[in-house]
Amino acid sequence: MSERPRAVIIGGGLAGLSAAVRLARSGVIPTVLEKRPFLGGRAFSFEDPETGVEVDNGQHVFVGACTEFRQYVSDIGASGLVNLPRRLDTRVISGSRTARLKSSEYLPGPLANIPAVLGYTHLSIADRLRTLYGLARVRMARRLPGGPLERETFDSWLRRHAQTETTIKRFWNVIVLPALNDDISVVSADAGMMLFQTALFGAPENAAIGYSTVGLTKLASEPARVRIEQFGGEVNCDSDVKLIEFMGNRVSCVRKSDGQAAFGDVYISALPAAELLAVLPEDLVADRFFSPAATITTSPIVGVHIWYDRPVMTDTYVAVLDSPVQWVFNVSRMHSRDALDPATSPGDGQHVVISLSVAVARYGQGKSTRTVRRRNGTRISSRQRGAGHARTDRQDARCDIQGDTWRGPGPSASAHARAEFFPGRRLDSDRMAVDDGECREERQSGCRSCHFIPALDVSILSLMPCGTGISMSACVYWFLHLSHPNPSKNYAKRPR
Repeated sequence: MSERPRAVIIGGGLAGLSAAVRLARSGVIPTVLEKRPFLGGRAFSFEDPETGVEVDNGQHVFVGACTEFRQYVSDIGASGLVNLPRRLDTRVISGSRTARLKSSEYLPGPLANIPAVLGYTHLSIADRLRTLYGLARVRMARRLPGGPLERETFDSWLRRHAQTETTIKRFWNVIVLPALNDDISVVSADAGMMLFQTALFGAPENAAIGYSTVGLTKLASEPARVRIEQFGGEVNCDSDVKLIEFMGNRVSCVRKSDGQAAFGDVYISALPAAELLAVLPEDLVADRFFSPAATITTSPIVGVHIWYDRPVMTDTYVAVLDSPVQWVFNVSRMHSRDALDPATSPGDGQHVVISLSVAVARYGQGKSTRTVRRRNGTRISSRQRGAGHARTDRQDARCDIQGDTWRGPGPSASAHARAEFFPGRRLDSDRMAVDDGECREERQSGCRSCHFIPALDVSILSLMPCGTGISMSACVYWFLHLSHPNPSKNYAKRPR
């Protein structure tokens, strides 16, 4: 019996962990190298020293359309630690008015989401019909790699198809801003359509918002470590990579900061683009395949954690219009510590998180943490019944760098980083979703030969709760194989 192939994976975030789990299940022995003392990347949690409560670095949620993230959670045996409703049901607050985006429980498939628009009272009847027309045009649109939709903003496309400032602000951007972590005025039409075609025109649960019922480390990191080690793999924290060493046109080893080397048959980088450039040889940094990685920027999400001395909201989460505050999450309820339920509450208080995505997060630039906490804590208090008399025991503002974007063609168009933009090789994002964790080879004369192992399929929707999330986040991960081609038929895939 031949020896099992080995994979060295740089980065212990969700991308690296998902690659390791998938490869381990396919017969490959993975070794994960993570420079920090904990796993999870941007999706981690820590214990608050004052309360002993596990606190997430940033509030991460996902939608039902994140099928590969859901598969990852299933693969590590953590499906019981997430809650995903069967349908979309979200309350949206605008001043003193409240509306709901709620799908039907009786209609099948995409038809279930039509009542969500028809019953959305933040729009007039005429605007609801206008929005349905826009959704129909989105449904019929064809998305082609490198096509015109990638060179036009979603805002511009919607306006060309009968959408108004009101419908864009009160419906389209309510979904686009948190999902793609950028404003609709800079998100490409291709990315926006991908979101709606996948979430609203698939199974009814695709549009539902799911969340973790425990801290993110307990959900996505600890079970992954256990599963990787069960399959014979290794997870090494505090292992900082200094350099990816080459011999000719292939990777020879990964050199760590302590001088030790990690060897494998397959090498995968699950690092953010800028960090990958920092560990490549200088001649490769200037290579026409890797050099565009320097143009990828990050999009911050500001999360304000507030501990109230009494309950201030009953919903699990709400969306907010006409405010720098976009989403408010009742973490006490999400983590089964609902202050309204004495049986599950450790006290009378309530833990709430206010989330501000990139476009509104810029509002906080140049302002002190104290100012961000005070202004946004006041805003949520004014919008939640019962919060007016509540006292905040503690507040904590954290900036979570959630997503990477690449400023693509067109006037300030923002395309969530996708490899097809890069010269010489193209990885179609839809096929990345299908090929997640599998190996395929693309070669071009004059370039180094590479094998790509897409490590994180949450990029289907550019959502993370990475978070994506998904968070909601989308990162570009560069995948290098440079040793023995197709080391294992269990995960090798014929080039297409």
